[in-house]
Amino acid sequence: MVLCDERLRDAKAVFVEHLANLPRALRVAAVDVPIGLPDRGSREADTLARKLLGHPRGRSVFPCPIRPALGADTREEASARTERIDGRRISQQTWGIVRKIREADTLMRTDEWARGVVHEVHPELSFATGPAGR
Repeated sequence: MVLCDERLRDAKAVFVEHLANLPRALRVAAVDVPIGLPDRGSREADTLARKLLGHPRGRSVFPCPIRPALGADTREEASARTERIDGRRISQQTWGIVRKIREADTLMRTDEWARGVVHEVHPELSFATGPAGR
């Protein structure tokens, strides 16, 4: 995580292992983890991000899992749950971050402070639309 003052100065990098350990003094926290998981289907945010990035960069925005897949202990189980509901499977890339997605989903569903402060970002869009991406 990078902390800075209100004028976006004095930036410093800080390691936070779990989102629940974010400093409560934060006013904004931007995380590269899907927030707001569907029970089925895909999220409009992911579809729009892929569209804005175009080909081939849009492939870097992979589909987030559906919430029922988060309770699975293995990728195979998560894929089976997703396939029953949605007709698709969980990619290895998605499964690789399911633990962090589960952590963010739990925090956002149980912590009012987090719902007001923690926001999902797509770094790919930041890179594409920032000064270097123009």
